[in-house]
Amino acid sequence: MNVYLTGMPGAGKSTVGKLIAEELGFGFLDLDEAIEKSAGRTIPDIFALHGETAFRDMESRAVADAAKLDKCVVATGGGCILREANWEEMKKSGAVVFLDRPLKDILSDIETAHRPLLKGGAEKLTGLYERRIALYRSRCTARVNVSGDCEAAARAVLAQLRARGVISP
Repeated sequence: MNVYLTGMPGAGKSTVGKLIAEELGFGFLDLDEAIEKSAGRTIPDIFALHGETAFRDMESRAVADAAKLDKCVVATGGGCILREANWEEMKKSGAVVFLDRPLKDILSDIETAHRPLLKGGAEKLTGLYERRIALYRSRCTARVNVSGDCEAAARAVLAQLRARGVISP
């Protein structure tokens, strides 16, 4: 059983994920890092050289590979939720947790320069948020509000997963 963290770029998926993995004694996988390692390129380079569709194909393969793991906390990319097949892979192999961080908090501290889909800054991020928020909220096992304290968010994720019987108390 895996735990998949979804959410907007800047929601804290990697930071919170590492804390959860440590607490549970699970492995940790950052899908964006796995894609970069597999491709031998950075995500901005993948986008520039091959486009978003090629990146999403790589991302889907990475999700399928992660679904073969057990006892792993997986920090997904912010757009991982865009493909139904990714949702199916995550749901069948674990729990999907949406880290719901308010857009205003993300805008206050996210670095957009190295993120290909956020090159338009705040306006671009706001558009992504508006297009994705309903997907995040409708397809998760649990939803945790993130207000900046990653340790509190990790504790809240663990509490929700325990309350739902996904992990043992």
